Amino acid sequence: MAKPPQHRPADVAACLKRLGFVEKTHRGKGDHRMFFRTAQCRDGEVGLVVLLDFGRDPVPGPILRKILTDIGLDLATFDKVYRKRWGQRGYDAMLSNRSRSELLPKHLRG
Repeated sequence: MAKPPQHRPADVAACLKRLGFVEKTHRGKGDHRMFFRTAQCRDGEVGLVVLLDFGRDPVPGPILRKILTDIGLDLATFDKVYRKRWGQRGYDAMLSNRSRSELLPKHLRG
């Protein structure tokens, strides 16, 4: 697996906002911030939640990989979002072709 590039938490947050995530300012403890988005999938709606630690600079590779897995992206697509070549419209189209169970955490899949 390729090593993910180093990104500051503010850059990751900007990418999440570009994909339609909303920062819940009243949620999260300390340096942690919560980002939320509901997504329309092939078989229903699913809520996507990301917690991002702004106290770690840069975001560690395993944590970035986990965030990308949780929101259904790979490193190449995230790089496109980071470079402002891909945005919310493409993300919406990608999510509409996925099933709800693909985006749910493993412990919630049935």
